Amino acid sequence: MGVLLLLILANLAFSFIRDHHLVAWIEALADSPLGPFFLPLVGVIKFLVLFGVVCIAVEVIYRAGLPRLRLPYWISPGAVLTTFLLGAAMKLLSWYFLAVANFSRFYGSIAAVIALMVWFYWLSLVLLVGFEVNYSLYRSVLLAASREK
Repeated sequence: MGVLLLLILANLAFSFIRDHHLVAWIEALADSPLGPFFLPLVGVIKFLVLFGVVCIAVEVIYRAGLPRLRLPYWISPGAVLTTFLLGAAMKLLSWYFLAVANFSRFYGSIAAVIALMVWFYWLSLVLLVGFEVNYSLYRSVLLAASREK
């Protein structure tokens, strides 16, 4: 349910950007005298928005995964770690598929399916690492609470 809500909100955000001509405004501002200052700023804002969306999506997955796991954070440290690891894993996998692996030579037309399966495998490993971080923090909070009693 949370993922569906997140998809609906993302659709609304993209519709807002498209309907209010935000992209055309950014392009017009890039051609202005502020262009050399504005273009790097747009890159930073784009990275921060993408980081936030991925972090929130991962947090929604983690919150739906285990109902009793409630950390006192709005965005858990495991979700932030997972977001960084997802970025690193995507860069490493893209380098591996482009420079090292030659799946199409060996497997032919099924190479895309194999590459997708490898990508899903690494994605699931990264998600599990972040969830383990959250679970370790949850256990330490429970242990500290039991010692205080």
